[in-house]
Amino acid sequence: MSADEYLGDTGQVYVTYSAARSYATFTGAEPEEARHRLTELLLDAERKGSAENGAERYRYRSRSEGVDITAHVSHEHGGRLAVVTHVHVRPR
Repeated sequence: MSADEYLGDTGQVYVTYSAARSYATFTGAEPEEARHRLTELLLDAERKGSAENGAERYRYRSRSEGVDITAHVSHEHGGRLAVVTHVHVRPR
């Protein structure tokens, strides 16, 4: 695992409604707006290993955005679709 592996380098990123709702709760945005913004941010998330559920963990931190996001990502059948199934968002 390379420390320089970014989620955006793995293929197409799809944020589930559940993950978007978690981010929307943090930001106060509507879920679809939150999904769009979260997708943009997570393109620059760095791979940090595997989660307990077998998904990959990616992390995005930004002082200017004021967020620290950990995302659980599953790759559809080894393909290039990276599905963000869960996010944990904290202020930074």
